[in-house]
Amino acid sequence: MPDGHSVAVLVAPVGFRGRRRRERASKGWSDVFAASKFFSDRRKAFQPSRGTMVDSPSESVDSQPALRARATYDLGKTAIFACAADPRAQYCLYVPPCVADGRSVDLLVAVHGTGRTSFLDFRDGFAEFGRWHDCAVLCPVFPIGMGGGSNRSGYKYLAEGDIRYDRLVLAMVAETAAKYGQDWSRFAMFGFSGGGHFTHRFAILHPETLWAASIGAPGSVTLLNPAKDWWVGIRDIADRFGVTFDAAALARVPVQMVVGDADLETWEITHTPGSPHWMDGANDAGRTRPERLAALSRSFAEAGVAVRFDLALGVAHDRLKILDRVKDFLSDALVKKRGHGRRQEDAVRQSEEHGASSRRGHTSVEPCVRAEGGR
Repeated sequence: MPDGHSVAVLVAPVGFRGRRRRERASKGWSDVFAASKFFSDRRKAFQPSRGTMVDSPSESVDSQPALRARATYDLGKTAIFACAADPRAQYCLYVPPCVADGRSVDLLVAVHGTGRTSFLDFRDGFAEFGRWHDCAVLCPVFPIGMGGGSNRSGYKYLAEGDIRYDRLVLAMVAETAAKYGQDWSRFAMFGFSGGGHFTHRFAILHPETLWAASIGAPGSVTLLNPAKDWWVGIRDIADRFGVTFDAAALARVPVQMVVGDADLETWEITHTPGSPHWMDGANDAGRTRPERLAALSRSFAEAGVAVRFDLALGVAHDRLKILDRVKDFLSDALVKKRGHGRRQEDAVRQSEEHGASSRRGHTSVEPCVRAEGGR
């Protein structure tokens, strides 16, 4: 050792590890109580039914469980809720905790694939993005059999029997916007695989509701072909859905299409005569997912839509391996929507590098950080 320096040696007595475990456990509970204390100290009560923060004349000990429950189940990674418009459908969310402070945030709707379980991957996978970009995440769940029988793919085509899945998403958005006191008249949508089916068809029917659309690896695509009926084309959407195609509105939506170049299996995406969604032209867009998504990109471009096409090298049909590309796209779309001069995460990073607080002069770069309840 250099002259003038000494080394302190810590000798752990017997029982040190046990004591450390007890300390960590105690700290875990203290974090939960800190979340409750945050809401208590604000002397406000979150009213989900009214979507507002209201002054509370008093905060008794009896109110603490209710405050902790709201912090645990309505903020951060939420519980799963039934849709009021149709309880057969459910949803969960990631809600930045500062929404309890009356903060306005944007919304991303992330749509699951055929297996349905990816809704949790998306809720959790976009949570950090949502926290630092002031963006809630709504993940619908459409269980197999909602329309009767065992059709796994009904939601992908937006309608099944008397169920309109696009309208259910709009109902979920309206329901949660009212609950949290937000203006989510426009939102972003992302979907992968079966969710990619849903997202691009939703964008075709409802472009005026979107500030961005990210379409991931759909197995089949609806081209903007006015000479073909739904779902291969869009000729009859007025009769089928009660809407007309608005090319100008779609052209205003930032669109990403993303797929792995190794996503080449065709066993699940090749339509055959007699299969539930067979129709003439069902396989005309291409054989593989990359080929079909490229055809959709060309179709959108011909309608005046600017498409960011991301081909992920070496990636097969893996939703988690494309999420960073989606976050990058959504970050840029938020910059455009909010009119920032630079990307939000760059501003936050610059603040951290200078050892400053994340609270800057512009509220757009102040991350949505608040105490969260435990799970």
